[in-house]
Amino acid sequence: MIQPFLQRGCDREHDAYCPTTAPLEFNDFVWHDSSLRNIKIDRTQPGEQDTIEFEIEFDDGLYQIVFESVYWASFQMNFGVQAIESIYFAHQEGPESELVQDFYKSRKDFLDGIPLNYYEIETNSTGSKLQIIAKGFTYKILE
Repeated sequence: MIQPFLQRGCDREHDAYCPTTAPLEFNDFVWHDSSLRNIKIDRTQPGEQDTIEFEIEFDDGLYQIVFESVYWASFQMNFGVQAIESIYFAHQEGPESELVQDFYKSRKDFLDGIPLNYYEIETNSTGSKLQIIAKGFTYKILE
C-alpha cells in the first residue's frame, strides 16, 4: 500500500526520510489545498460503531479517512459556493486538548479511561469548520 506523502516532492525511492511502510499520524498529512469530496456518517449500530467517513483527494490520490468510535461532532458548514471544497488546515490534538478535557468533565464518570482525540478541519472554499472527538482514525487509498 502506498502511504500518503509527508511533504510535496517527497521521493520514496531515494529519500530515507520519506516513509514507505509506517502508518502516518493525522498531523503528518499535507492537508492544505487537498479537497473534501464526501462525508458519510454511519450510525447503523449506535453506541457500538459510530463512524464519520471522509473522502479526501490529496495530490497522490483519493483517500478514505474514517474516524472511529466518535463521541462528539460539530459541523459548521456553509453551502452555495460553486467550487471544489479545498481544505485550508487540519490538525489533531490528544486527550490533553482543552475541548477533550471539557468533554470529559461534561460526561463525568461515563468516559473514565477512554483516550479520546480532537480533530479539526477548516476549509478554504466555504469557510466551514468540522470538529470531531473520537478514539482514532484509519485511512486507505481508494484510487
